[in-house]
Amino acid sequence: MTYPCAIAPLDQAATQLGWHQGSFVRDPCMPFSGSCTSRSEGLQFLADPGTPVIAPFDARLTRTERVLVLELPFAVPRAFGDPPVRVQVTGILPEAGNGLIAKGALLGRVARAERPAAVFTLIGASMEALFADLGLDIVGGERRPTAGYRLTPSQGGRLLVRASGPANCAVAAMHGFGDLGSAVAPAGYVEPDAGAYSRFGVSRLSHANVSPPGAGGSSGGLWGLFGWIAVGGVALWAARRQRDR
Repeated sequence: MTYPCAIAPLDQAATQLGWHQGSFVRDPCMPFSGSCTSRSEGLQFLADPGTPVIAPFDARLTRTERVLVLELPFAVPRAFGDPPVRVQVTGILPEAGNGLIAKGALLGRVARAERPAAVFTLIGASMEALFADLGLDIVGGERRPTAGYRLTPSQGGRLLVRASGPANCAVAAMHGFGDLGSAVAPAGYVEPDAGAYSRFGVSRLSHANVSPPGAGGSSGGLWGLFGWIAVGGVALWAARRQRDR
């Protein structure tokens, strides 16, 4: 089956991916610590705030505050669910309005956050699989050991155009594609064309550090339970002491 051409939503020569889709499983998982498993449903594009984010394919756009929904106007495999197939975009400051939007048009810019990233999520299915069917593969991602977790999704790498895939469309001069065989694009992949993104501003990534969900938050779970037990014990001791006087 042939699909329309597509392009990565951020400049892959200047930015890279964060977490891929998958599960986080804590280790150890202590009693009363709450859920030991959480999910990353989207594909995370790491970039500095202000980095332009463009439409990876033609779509019908619906905007709700800082969330964009891209409805695909073309057929996709039924494995992705019944049509219409929708992609949710978060983590950006939208600049596009409701209506039809063409591939390569500006969606918005990466928003300021503790860990800035644009996240593309195929609602109810795998964004990575959809990109792969459109000829865009994750190249260079890996599953890295993470303290406190038995399992995490893969992370890192870049979303690159497969030279033999439908995204190339056999048009060497297509806007959004460059030459073959650079340090960014290994053999078999097409070099990202910075011109598709630079017309909207500068793309940067100052650091590519990612953290598991909830990292750096307030303590809770088992330790919180111990704290409440301690408080309750002190209160009970004080009440008994007062009664025995």
